[in-house]
Amino acid sequence: MLIEEIVNQSILEKNKKRSSKATSFWVSSAYSCNRKRFYGRKNEPKSNLPNIRALRTFHVGNMFHAWIQDEMRKMAKGFEIEFYLRDKKTFGSEISGLIDCIARFNGKNILYDFKSINSRAFKFLATKKYGASPSHVLQVATYYLILKTTKEKEIDEVRLVYVDKDSLKIKEMPIPMTKKIIKATEDDWAECIAYWKKKELPPAKPKEAWECSYCNFKDTCKKAK
Repeated sequence: MLIEEIVNQSILEKNKKRSSKATSFWVSSAYSCNRKRFYGRKNEPKSNLPNIRALRTFHVGNMFHAWIQDEMRKMAKGFEIEFYLRDKKTFGSEISGLIDCIARFNGKNILYDFKSINSRAFKFLATKKYGASPSHVLQVATYYLILKTTKEKEIDEVRLVYVDKDSLKIKEMPIPMTKKIIKATEDDWAECIAYWKKKELPPAKPKEAWECSYCNFKDTCKKAK
């Protein structure tokens, strides 16, 4: 048996174990196409499953995250990983998610979200406001706002950490919780949740041109038009 076959089989088995029915919206879907979020919340069967190459890419990212978390643990005064939160009060509907890491450095509780990307995407970050993808900014803002409501954790700073998988270069971007970012986050979820409460299929309007190419509901969406 080829080593690649062994690795692929292992990744496929782990991916099966992670499959579960949605009982809420997921924080990581912030800023995504509302139709995609609607399908996901409704537990619509996925018409376009990720191929093994994509699953390997996700797995490599998880390996990088775990390693960085292990190294951070040695230096942090306080440290928690995969912090689960679930709340329906902040945005008016059930939303849940896993925060990659909350660590305490220099007397501050810092919320970290890790993103592993390729070299091309890493260079492209320089063209983005805050040096980060809008979807990632809204994700961490969603975590921040939920924790502000639930008071489970006091957060002093929010940071996105990008890892170049090709060179291990790292960009750590502090994301300020400004009124503009908070409003954009609230508006994003309000629009998404409004369709869900009305039981109305949202229009297919991805916010980024590349979304449809990687969407798990691509074929289902086309048939719905």
